[in-house]
Amino acid sequence: MTSITRHISLDATDYELADLRAVVDIDRDLPNHDGRWANESWFVVANLDADDDRLGFQVHVLLMDLPGAGAVVSVNAVVVNETADWSESFEYAYPLDAIEIRSDRFSISTPELTITGDRDRYTLRLEGNEVKLHITGEASAPPVLMNGQGQTLFIDVDQYEYAFPAMTTTGSITRQDATIKVTGISWLDRQWGDLPDFFKASSAHGESFDSMNWLWSNVQLDNGTNIALGQVRDIRNRKLFLGLTAVDPAGTHLVLNRAEPIETSDYWTSPATGRRYPTRCVFRAPQTQTELIIEVPYKDQEIVSKLGGLTKYEGAALISGIHQGQPVTGRGYLELVGHWS
Repeated sequence: MTSITRHISLDATDYELADLRAVVDIDRDLPNHDGRWANESWFVVANLDADDDRLGFQVHVLLMDLPGAGAVVSVNAVVVNETADWSESFEYAYPLDAIEIRSDRFSISTPELTITGDRDRYTLRLEGNEVKLHITGEASAPPVLMNGQGQTLFIDVDQYEYAFPAMTTTGSITRQDATIKVTGISWLDRQWGDLPDFFKASSAHGESFDSMNWLWSNVQLDNGTNIALGQVRDIRNRKLFLGLTAVDPAGTHLVLNRAEPIETSDYWTSPATGRRYPTRCVFRAPQTQTELIIEVPYKDQEIVSKLGGLTKYEGAALISGIHQGQPVTGRGYLELVGHWS
């Protein structure tokens, strides 16, 4: 594991290096906030290899306090083997009191999922109906603080978010009694905050998010730079939220809040929902000589949710293009939520 410098010696005394920008504490904010916020999210995506096979997965634990429904928890996942031409997606939903989410440490336990850890390491065990994951990730890069400080605006409310990117990842994936040993990288994302009014109403009443959509990607470049980029379209109020947060191997953050609208193409239509999802996206920020192309080779990676408008697309992606004027390649995920038709 690559060591991440968090301490420094000054006058023969050891000090922890503090980040003056941060409005989050990546240690204390990793566990559940125990009811303080309407939305709590823990999210892992991974790009993995096994011999000649290219695999990936997304596992998401989402806790929401919804009007009229109380606190509910969604555990949703998609696992893909692009080379073997298969994917499996599923969701389990619970009332909060049916599972265990600790507030004193990072530990989540449901009948199907156990995930525990800290800023240095996590372990994940998922026992789904069709597929099983036994995964360990270890920190190998500086954390990504979204917007450079860990706080962003999600349409009309504050959200808090950070991530441990490019974690060195090992473990196994089992499907139909065949177990594959895997290695690669994963991204552990932590997000919480309030929920916009339309989000609460859509989730509580089983409606789709016809007034918005968002596109997000975790870009993990082979040169060691890790990037979170996204675009949220508020269709009702005709507002576009667009930005990028990049962190180089030294931990330096580059934040862009202005860029060109993301170009989308190569649409795939879901046979289950009829939604049309773009599987090729291009992010351009000419002021930093950045053009990132995000492409999903294996299309069928939708997760159909039982909880109202939470159906989404989570596609293992390949990255190419330029960043700060230099040619780059990498891997990541493409997330698409909301109104895509």
